Amino acid sequence: MMTRINGTKLAIAGFTCKKGKVSAQEVDLSAHQGQVVRVYLDDNLRLVINPQHDCYWQLAEMLVPYASIDEINGERVTLPLDLTNIDITLFNLPN
Repeated sequence: MMTRINGTKLAIAGFTCKKGKVSAQEVDLSAHQGQVVRVYLDDNLRLVINPQHDCYWQLAEMLVPYASIDEINGERVTLPLDLTNIDITLFNLPN
């Protein structure tokens, strides 16, 4: 399973599993700053974050940092969320 960070999104390339063909998808992580995020594949082969229902398989887990705050010209400014250095734990699909 190929993953990459695209701005504030986790992109997962398409793949095939026992349930069928999973299309390439992205999930936006910006609303989950400061949280442990678990990305699952649901029974409809869609990616879901921290679901409240049963899913087929957990695909990934990561700690999303808070956006940095800087001071520019005496004002506090929130910088864009930077996900380039986050550690992503990937979980293998069942055989």
